[in-house]
Amino acid sequence: MIYEDKNNIYYFKKGNDYEVANIEIKYNRIKKRNVLVITGTDIIEQLEEVKEYTFKELEEKLVK
Repeated sequence: MIYEDKNNIYYFKKGNDYEVANIEIKYNRIKKRNVLVITGTDIIEQLEEVKEYTFKELEEKLVK
């Protein structure tokens, strides 16, 4: 799952905390379309309210 806070920053869940996610949109020559590439940044934060996405939902939201 991928999480979004009220400031439109995306996170991975890491224990009880959240790790800031780096999200890039890259063109995949094999699939012949844009795809999401998500990596962690090792920046950990504690959050109260987050919106939850599956990878597929986030990809549909960001790659149109």
